[in-house]
Amino acid sequence: MFATKARMGRIVARRELTDASDPKRRIIASVGTPRRMRSGDWQCVVRIDGLGPHPIFEFGGGVDSLQALLVGIGVLRNALKQAPCCLAWRGDSVLHLAGGIPRQTPSEFGEEFERRLEQFVLREQRRTRKFRVKIIRAQMAAEAAEKAASCLRTSSKRRQRRSD
Repeated sequence: MFATKARMGRIVARRELTDASDPKRRIIASVGTPRRMRSGDWQCVVRIDGLGPHPIFEFGGGVDSLQALLVGIGVLRNALKQAPCCLAWRGDSVLHLAGGIPRQTPSEFGEEFERRLEQFVLREQRRTRKFRVKIIRAQMAAEAAEKAASCLRTSSKRRQRRSD
């Protein structure tokens, strides 16, 4: 779909991503303020810059502003999920599917379904945190080793200069 910047209105949320294989390439995802349409329904415009030569505009609609906003964020997530590159967020070494925008939990399947889904997500979060901690510790150890090696090189050069 096509929309102009004027139709997007005020931006209420923005995320800056990078192409993991080209960190200088920036992808900007923006969400506009939901607005009431003539029909009485609401619309939320989302925009993605940096995935192609022209901005990508999509819309999320709903019966009220909150639904339009949530649907708009879901539309944005799906558009980023189809990106032709791997996205990175905040320089993280772990790539983010859909720009790190989480999937919304469906609520129309009832309370029991929602409870079981939430328990599953919590279990996976705990498991994933353990994995991420190992990655972060390894990165910190590598950085500390590099700093130590750099300090040794510097002190070795100083000693060499003093002896000359």
